[in-house]
Amino acid sequence: MKTRTKRILGAAGVVAVCYIAAYFLSVTAAYVQIKAVSLAVPVYRPCDAAVVHGLFAPIQLLDEAYLRPSRWQEKLTR
Repeated sequence: MKTRTKRILGAAGVVAVCYIAAYFLSVTAAYVQIKAVSLAVPVYRPCDAAVVHGLFAPIQLLDEAYLRPSRWQEKLTR
């Protein structure tokens, strides 16, 4: 591999690791009560803005589907 390609891949790897770390350090699950079901909603610290939700939407979908599905499942309340 050429040096330039190595640098680009290295920088992309660092950005990916920082992105994943920022997601897992900032996300928590809050539950919203709708009739008899509590739905899990992601809440980001320290800023829970629409831009942050949009930025972390791809990794949140992966987290919900594959990484930690039990954390994001809805809960039945009685």
